Amino acid sequence: MPTARRITTALAAAGAAALAATALTGAAAAAAPLTEAGTCEENHVCMWEDAGYGGDKWVNWQPSGTGQIFEIGGWNGDNEISSALNRTGYAIVVYADDGAQGASYCIHAYQPIQNFKEVGFNDDAESLMTQGSC
Repeated sequence: MPTARRITTALAAAGAAALAATALTGAAAAAAPLTEAGTCEENHVCMWEDAGYGGDKWVNWQPSGTGQIFEIGGWNGDNEISSALNRTGYAIVVYADDGAQGASYCIHAYQPIQNFKEVGFNDDAESLMTQGSC
């Protein structure tokens, strides 16, 4: 009987170790969307549907000057943007309406926004415009 108890204890310990490893892997996988910011190329503005640069990337725009307007497609991210990465030297003004109209929020040059909820502009973006500064 003592041998059976040792085997049971060893199996339980191995199971606990496997479960702990799985939990750590799951935690790492949950944090993985933060690395998605790396998929935004230099001189681009990228925007995702979920906080932490997760979900679908609806905006991948390379502006080439100030005063440019970018319309977020109605079926492709319009009013769904929750995070952004501005890898340009331009300020990017995010507007709640098409045509760079309505309420707005300005993203400074090279600024990340991991969660638009934190700045009160989650799921509101419909258009963008470049400018020299905020």
